[in-house]
Amino acid sequence: ADGHTLVGGQGSIIQEQITVFPTPFINTSDSYLQTGMEVAITPKLASSKIVVTSIFNINYNATNIPYGMAARLYNLNTSAQIGLGQNSDGFFFSNGPWVIGDGYVQFAVRAVDDQTNSTSLRTYGLAISTFDSNSDISLNSTWGTNTITATEIAQ
Repeated sequence: ADGHTLVGGQGSIIQEQITVFPTPFINTSDSYLQTGMEVAITPKLASSKIVVTSIFNINYNATNIPYGMAARLYNLNTSAQIGLGQNSDGFFFSNGPWVIGDGYVQFAVRAVDDQTNSTSLRTYGLAISTFDSNSDISLNSTWGTNTITATEIAQ
């Protein structure tokens, strides 16, 4: 991870940690699986909020018409999902159908962890799921960089 520190007033960035994830990951089930994309940050102020952002590239292979995929961001210290997308399943992408066969798509998800209230180390991670058991999705760095970022924001 690479850390940067900026100083300012309310709403300013205090620090940012970035992890680049080069390792391929495949999910062939319709359950959420942790991808191994993780970023750790130790807040400097207990009152800060942490904004977690992940940009990742998906390769999908479908034998039937798939109906999309979903992603969740977690605080791995508490196993709690942070933020919500369009529904309680997490950030839902593509109400389908996608194309039968192979394809490549880039996604970005962002959520705010406002349950910090401490300066303890916390680690965040990305989990992904397919909504169709006849397809598989994988993180792939061939078509772009996969990153997860934790940004501490002053309150």
